[in-house]
Amino acid sequence: MSDITNLKRWFLLDGIGAFISCIMLSFVLVQLQHLIGMPVSKLYFLAAFPFVYTLFDAYNYYKLPNAAPRNLRLVAMLNVLYCIISAVLLVMHFADLKTLGWIYFISEKIIVLILANMEWKAAVRY
Repeated sequence: MSDITNLKRWFLLDGIGAFISCIMLSFVLVQLQHLIGMPVSKLYFLAAFPFVYTLFDAYNYYKLPNAAPRNLRLVAMLNVLYCIISAVLLVMHFADLKTLGWIYFISEKIIVLILANMEWKAAVRY
């Protein structure tokens, strides 16, 4: 498999994950806010990050610029940044969050951090 194909797959994988996170945060969890506990305004705030990441991933997937390895490292760092911001909100709303909210957000952080680690390692290879 070529380096270009591998890079494209990483951007596709991250973009799909970011799109799912955006949908979950801005539609599904908003409707289930009473079961999650995170304020709706914070869910929309968090959804903005994966929305932008989806666009950036799509650009890199379809255009695959010369800076693609650097951009994949940037994607990994942005994913970690999203986890940090999300974790800060979890702490800020500790008393408001319900069990289902904790399960969702902790699970999401684990998945995103694993993906970021894999993306970083893949980007370093190129």
